[in-house]
Amino acid sequence: MSVLREEKAAPRTGSVIISMKVDISDITRVNGASLDLSLHEDRTVGVQLLEGYTLSEPVRFSGNLTNMNGILKLDGRLKTGYKVMCYRCLGEIERQLDITMLESIVNGKSDIDEPDAYTYTGDYLELDKIIEDNIILNLPMKQVCTQECKGLCQKCGANLNEGSCSCKEDSVNPHMESLKKFFSKKN
Repeated sequence: MSVLREEKAAPRTGSVIISMKVDISDITRVNGASLDLSLHEDRTVGVQLLEGYTLSEPVRFSGNLTNMNGILKLDGRLKTGYKVMCYRCLGEIERQLDITMLESIVNGKSDIDEPDAYTYTGDYLELDKIIEDNIILNLPMKQVCTQECKGLCQKCGANLNEGSCSCKEDSVNPHMESLKKFFSKKN
């Protein structure tokens, strides 16, 4: 496997992987040719993927790249860890991501019609966008620390997992307040 790394002074938010290029010149010339890949990128720790999602472990990918009639098939496993805040109580939680990847990649200059495929040009394939997209698309929209998480008090903001607060609990749903007023006028 021939991998070239270009170190750039990239911001810590946004682009997950520094420029990772793989020399694909050998497999693009021969149908059925394959290339084993192994990626372990330590410099991704601390990178903020999306607002609220920060990588806490290196991104690891192992798999292969196969030329199937001019379409490169990237098949493998992507693993990393991330930190995010609980949707209910805002406590920090750490989770693992283990993704099975299967992506199609076509030469940007070819006539092959593969609508969901990534593209490459020349003898090098940049894996950055492919890996970043797979991580982001597999992140859950909302995370909770536990299914039993009670969240925060809507009035005072106290963490109800740590104990109860002294706020008076209203027995009437605020959305039903107008119905309460309606029935009190009739009496």
